Amino acid sequence: SKYYLSKNPDFSPAIDTLLERFPNAKFIYMVRNPLDAVPSHISLKDREWQLLGSPLEKYSCRDFIIRCSRHWYEYPLKKLRQLPENQAAIIQLDDLVADTKGEISRVYRQLELPLSPGFEDFLTVEAERARNHKSRHHYSLADMGINPQDLVKEFAMVFEEFNFRGIQQ
Repeated sequence: SKYYLSKNPDFSPAIDTLLERFPNAKFIYMVRNPLDAVPSHISLKDREWQLLGSPLEKYSCRDFIIRCSRHWYEYPLKKLRQLPENQAAIIQLDDLVADTKGEISRVYRQLELPLSPGFEDFLTVEAERARNHKSRHHYSLADMGINPQDLVKEFAMVFEEFNFRGIQQ
């Protein structure tokens, strides 16, 4: 009757391990456009590397994060699609922001989780907050030395499968 929720992207490449320990686990995998997700992750890790180490250059983790990100897209999608429909849901971040209540309700139905009336009311309030959220986390692909077209090529499978926007002309 209890649920443990972990909102930890670091678990994305650990699905097999989690299933060994928790065979009835249910997974929600949120997919974000690589043009947004990859540089955001690089920016986050760069702050950690600057704090904890002494990198010789800014964004020195860039190539490492790009390689890891490829695995973090491909592996979970492959593994989760092998699970029963009521054990894994895939959701696009843009869809969640555009229709928070609808997407959460869809995921709960798919995973066969109870959705209480109080939680539905909570979702209505949170949906409005999500629509109005403006991130304060800013970064530049150019400053990171990333060519956007290269990211689109590197993650072509993700762009095609989820109809993500590519480079704006």
